[in-house]
Amino acid sequence: MNILKENETPLLSRKRITAEIEFDGITPSAEKIIKELAGKLKAEEKMIELRHVYNKFGETKAKVIAHIYNNEEEMKRIIKLGKKAIEKIKKQEEASAKKAEDATKAKEEAKAVAEAPVEEPKAEEKVE
Repeated sequence: MNILKENETPLLSRKRITAEIEFDGITPSAEKIIKELAGKLKAEEKMIELRHVYNKFGETKAKVIAHIYNNEEEMKRIIKLGKKAIEKIKKQEEASAKKAEDATKAKEEAKAVAEAPVEEPKAEEKVE
């Protein structure tokens, strides 16, 4: 494992680690990557959050992004806040998609009404 970059983020009580791993065969599991990171950086495994593993088909290298937190309480709080933010964004996207869908349906209905043939009213037949 090669550490490419370390960025300290004091407001979030963590470090963002960018590393490159080399492997034989299949990409290593998240647990194995976390163990290797913990050993390399002398950190507790439970304080590491593996964010991404980017690998290219056929290559035996992968880029790893991980966060190493300073304390467990902050880790739980920040991850929870992140999940809430993602849920909020998803709800907003769903609401926007629903509005767009409703607008499209309304346009289609208006177009159908405008293109519908207009029937002339029939003159009433007089019965004597």
